[in-house]
This record gives sequence, C-alpha cells and structure tokens, in this order.
Amino acid sequence: MCTDTNDTIPIIDKEEKNYEQKQESIKNDKKKSTYINNANSKNIELPEHFVDNSNGENMDNNTYCLKIVADKSGSEVDIDSIHKSEVKNVFVKDIKTDCDLSKINTNASIEIDTSIAPIERKFALVETNLEQIKQRLSNLRFRRSEKQKIKTRFYATIDPNKNQQAEVELSREISKDMFSRMSIIGQFNLGFIITKLDADLFIVDQHATDEKYNFETLQNTTKITSQKLVVPQQLELTAVNEIVLMENINVFQMNGFDFQFQQDAEPTKKVKLTMIPMSNNWSFGKEDVDELLFMLQDAPNTLCRPSRVRSMFASRACRKSVMIGKVLNFGDMRKLIDHMGDIEQPWNCPHGRPTMRHLVNLTLLNVNAE
Repeated sequence: MCTDTNDTIPIIDKEEKNYEQKQESIKNDKKKSTYINNANSKNIELPEHFVDNSNGENMDNNTYCLKIVADKSGSEVDIDSIHKSEVKNVFVKDIKTDCDLSKINTNASIEIDTSIAPIERKFALVETNLEQIKQRLSNLRFRRSEKQKIKTRFYATIDPNKNQQAEVELSREISKDMFSRMSIIGQFNLGFIITKLDADLFIVDQHATDEKYNFETLQNTTKITSQKLVVPQQLELTAVNEIVLMENINVFQMNGFDFQFQQDAEPTKKVKLTMIPMSNNWSFGKEDVDELLFMLQDAPNTLCRPSRVRSMFASRACRKSVMIGKVLNFGDMRKLIDHMGDIEQPWNCPHGRPTMRHLVNLTLLNVNAE
C-alpha cells in the first residue's frame, strides 16, 4: 500500500516550525533584565544578563537578578531571606543581546523598600578617603606627643592628709618672683582668689594668706614693749648658755627681755633678768628665756621668737587680716597675691591653715578632653 508523499511533507514542515518557535521562546526567556526602585537611592538597572540555572541552583528569575545586583554593587544582601512579597517595583523586561556587564555602576547601593525591610538590613554610609584617614592619624600622633611634653609638676590633691606633700611641691615649683606674674582670675565664694600662672590654676585662701603676711611682718619688725622688774631675778644658766645669751643679746632685747651681767660672779650665776615683755593678755618669764636659748643654739644670730610671743603675734595678725566673706576688688586681690612673694613661708598661716593649693593644668585638661 502506498502513501501519498504530498500529504506527509506538510505535516513535517509544521512540526519543524513549531519546534523552532519553542526554541526561540526559550531563548527569549533567558534574556532578562531586573529593575529595582527604592526611595533611598537612584534606580539600578542591569543591562542584559542571562538567567541560567545550569549550575544546579534552584532559584527563580527575580532572586537570581537580586543576587547579580548584590555582587556588582559590593553590598551584602541575604538573598535567601528576601521573598517576592518583600520587594516592590521589580519587573523583568526584554533587553538587547549585545550587553556589557562591565558598564554596571558599581558605586550604586542596593535599596530595599524601607516600609517593609527588617531593621538588620539598614546601613550607614560614611564618606572618607585615604588623605582624610592619614590626616586623622597624624592629628592623633601630634596630640599624643603634646601630652607627653606636658610636665606634671603638682600631684597632691586638696586633702588635709596631703598638706605636707602639697607644700613641698609648691615650694619646689613656685619661686617668690612668680607671684607677681600670676594673673588674677577673680574671687570665689567670698573667701578665695583664683589665680593663673602659665597653664596652671591655683586657689588662694584670702584670710590665711593675709594672716601669714601680717604674722611675718610682726615677727620681723616688732620690738615688744618691756616692763622693768622691781627686783632683778637671778638666772642659773650653764656656762655655755651664758655665752649664747651674751652673743645674742639683741635677739632677747627684740623679744622684750633685758639682763644684767656680773662678770665677777661665779659661773652659772653671772646673769640677772631685769626686764620682761609686757602684754595685757600674755605673761612671760624665765621659761621663755630658756626656750630662746635652746633655739639660738641651733640658729645663732637669728631673730627667734618664743612660742608665747609667736602665739601673741598670730593672734594679732589674725584680727587685722582680711576676713572670709569680704568682697575684694581687683586691687585688693593683686596686693594679697604680691604679698605672698614678700614672705619666707607663704604656704600656711601661723595656725597651720593652708594658704594656697594647685587646682588644675589647663593644657593637660584640654589634651585629655580631645
């Protein structure tokens, strides 16, 4: 039985035509482009790429396009955690076949719709460059070197237990001429003066410093009024003390004492007390002479004062000094600070109260703050 070849040929041509259309359709499906739109940045458009699952990964077209965008932009995107429902304004369209992936803008950021994106996907952009980083490192090194150059001269805190350490530091670092160079910042709490020397701030007790100045002035200039005894008092002194008394008679006279010497008398009985200091509230006698003799043995020809004379001067100095609570003008504060450069021991008053303490070094404070 024979078959008509004219009927068979049209069937074969139709099948071949259908096959070619299917192949063309598959080819077109592989040529896709992804377009992602978000309010946080410019749109990112990938010129052509092929969706090819030949590597065995099971992903749809949109997921694969997101992966390509992440790779080209240098951003980290968790592709597995992104669902189609989370991405808005993403569509696939036909593109040209002569694409160049190198033209993709690698500086672009991947933007996900902020209205539904989880918080862990958010990021912050810090603009910098190599020159800025170098300058920052240079500044840090400079500050560190400047901090090392700062000489810390005062370590004692304002603490009654640190008074001795503070006085040693002040006497070592502050000379008499430095007081006149100090700048007056102002009065604090109607009782203290804040001063500045170079980068160091100091606090000065206005009453204590004035009291010490007045006390030393009384010590150095006052000749105490004497009262003559009706009957001279015989003193029994060692031969050494008799010699010390005769060699320092001017010191005793400054303290209100006077004596009668009997050269022909036997040793230990050559001196009689004829005059003693006179004060309304203070009494003096032989024990004060013995104290002065003891002091002069260690410091001959020095203007020494017995403890009761010192107490009398301290009381007088306290009463005539500037009191706490008194308002001082600039001239008053300047005078008190300058007086500290005129006395021998300006670091505490006669009663032991500190006159001055170091507060802070401003340069060191600024470096630490930076």
